[in-house]
Amino acid sequence: MSLTTAQFLTIADNMAKTLVDLTSAYITTPAATVTNIQNGQTGATNSLTSRMAAFDLTDQWATGLQQTAQSAANAVVAATQISETKWYPFYESFIQQLVNEVGDIGDFVRSNGLMVHPQFSNLINYVASQDIANGPSVLLPQYSFVPAEQILASIAVTGAAAGTFAAGTALNTALYGPSQLYLKNTNAGASGGTATELTVTYTTSAGLTGQTQTVTLSGALAGGALLAIGTVSDAVAVTNITVTASGVAADNFAVTLEPVRVVTY
Repeated sequence: MSLTTAQFLTIADNMAKTLVDLTSAYITTPAATVTNIQNGQTGATNSLTSRMAAFDLTDQWATGLQQTAQSAANAVVAATQISETKWYPFYESFIQQLVNEVGDIGDFVRSNGLMVHPQFSNLINYVASQDIANGPSVLLPQYSFVPAEQILASIAVTGAAAGTFAAGTALNTALYGPSQLYLKNTNAGASGGTATELTVTYTTSAGLTGQTQTVTLSGALAGGALLAIGTVSDAVAVTNITVTASGVAADNFAVTLEPVRVVTY
């Protein structure tokens, strides 16, 4: 039987979570043992690579070892490098089975209006690149949501209709697609304003500039809380935020993109 979209997303998120945790454990924030292994091969001065590179002609040519030593060092370094693509082949048979269940994964995601974690997209695109039988097609970046909160812009409210705008970082559309736009109270405590009205000016994924959307608080916004900015879901950059009514000085807000889901097992 074919999987439902909910079942598919549960599987996709589970697979993404395994890759997120592997990346954290072995690449971005590795455990001490892994750190020692990596540093021993490619770290600073006290590493295999740097020590081999430091050999001079007197050390090496006398015994004829320079080229073979360098070659051996490079081979060891290459063998011990940890990268996500080394894990992807282990998932190929599972991806093929998933294709059996839902058809082409790219088509399934697109036709159902889904967004997936970028780790899942990267996995699918790796398998697609291998041109294996019953493999998936490429999943475009627009179907990957941001894996962590991204601040597109922020504003420090200074008065009833005044504030200081600060640019953030535009969405990298080569990696991710836009999703629901949010207003976030970046203060630790609740906002002083309870009816603050802000106007957000943004650029869409289609390249339309100067688009605006107003968002109004309906009571104090808790510290760190989010408020959807209308139904805007195609913004890739925010070029301005203005306080148009009822601002309270010392309130601070950001316009953000958030992960569509938190991937779990």
